[in-house]
Amino acid sequence: MKKIIKLNNQGFCYGVTHAIEIAIAASKNESYPKPIYLLGDIVHNKHISLLLDKLGIITIKGNNRLQMLDQVEDYKTVIFSAHGVSDKVKEKAKRKHLVIVDAICPYVEKTVNLMKDELNKGNEIIYIGKENHPETEAALELSEHVHLIQSKADFDNSFIDKNIKIANQTTMSKYDIELLCNEILSYYPKAQVLDMVCKVTEKRQDELKTTIDKLNNSLIIIIGDKNSNNSTKLYELAKRSINNYSVFIESINDLDLSIVRKYDTIVIASGTSTPIVLINEVEETIKNIDNIKEDYIKSNIQLDDYLK
Repeated sequence: MKKIIKLNNQGFCYGVTHAIEIAIAASKNESYPKPIYLLGDIVHNKHISLLLDKLGIITIKGNNRLQMLDQVEDYKTVIFSAHGVSDKVKEKAKRKHLVIVDAICPYVEKTVNLMKDELNKGNEIIYIGKENHPETEAALELSEHVHLIQSKADFDNSFIDKNIKIANQTTMSKYDIELLCNEILSYYPKAQVLDMVCKVTEKRQDELKTTIDKLNNSLIIIIGDKNSNNSTKLYELAKRSINNYSVFIESINDLDLSIVRKYDTIVIASGTSTPIVLINEVEETIKNIDNIKEDYIKSNIQLDDYLK
């Protein structure tokens, strides 16, 4: 029998649950003018996006939130996702006379307010984030004094005489952030680091690292949407373990059971926007793998099950 280590921190975080509940409540609110539009995915999970489509919420795609608003009819309803939007987007939505439903994650909102306070003090912000991610997009639109850094190659000496604060996208890996912060501080030793890593994300990263550091020749399964940054960072962290093998799947449909059969110990971890039913289905499949002849099987989860 295989040993399955399912990490304690699984399923939706509070911010994801909060955003989904707000969107569902909006779809049922008869006082909101229809149709209801959503600027980008409410959270980065395809299953949840399909569920909201079923409820009649129209998800708008595009390069940035300001441009997405051009696809929204005036005098209708718009939902802002868990990742947050800039004040510029909010102001444009008001000019279009839209009913605004803000599903921003409370922790993201807290970090945005922290950056605003630092900008109001006249500080420059070096922002560690992923280009084109909606949270990074909102941060960069705060001010021309917010500067995106993705790698050492992005450094320059233009801030040498400025008061600098180091901020980051909340779903980044704290290990990546520490590396970049050390590089930044070698350029700007007086810069101050703002505490902005999501504590839920950090806890999952720490639990995964602590677990796999003790293992050898084990399989690590990361479950999450490929567009989810925090899920991707978990996978990158798992791949750093040279003594173990890692796979990144969105559901049981992606899991090669021939690989699972090679390992006696399997670790299961997930991103913060991964429905718990997906995780449970993977776990149950592994438990019953001796009774499965195929290398690939299909998920039996129904759309409404993703909220259970």
